[in-house]
Amino acid sequence: MLDAGADDYLVKPFGVGQIEARVRAVLRRAATDEVRRSDPVVVGGLRLDGEAHETTLDSRPLLAMAVIVADQLARTLVRPLGDVAMVAERLASGDLTARAPLDGPPEVQQVSDGLNPLAGADRRAARA
Repeated sequence: MLDAGADDYLVKPFGVGQIEARVRAVLRRAATDEVRRSDPVVVGGLRLDGEAHETTLDSRPLLAMAVIVADQLARTLVRPLGDVAMVAERLASGDLTARAPLDGPPEVQQVSDGLNPLAGADRRAARA
């Protein structure tokens, strides 16, 4: 499984605490990756500087562009990660019907793809 692209796996039997710990670890790695991406992005005359909170086009500030970029980042990364974290909390509180969303950036999809089958396995085990 690790050779197929996964960076982690759980050996059965496992507990909800292990799932929570693994989700927190992935979220920490995602946050670290986000910090690494903080260098300014320059495409032609467009410059996006996350640290300085500035967006310019041909050296002129673009406040509207910054708002659009911030909204897009929130839609594609922050909100999906929050959704996965809420599912992990529901699972930890005993709601074994909770499932993580399968949309969002690849990192979020990877966490969801790992979390959902584990939640299903816990639910089947609880019924047995």
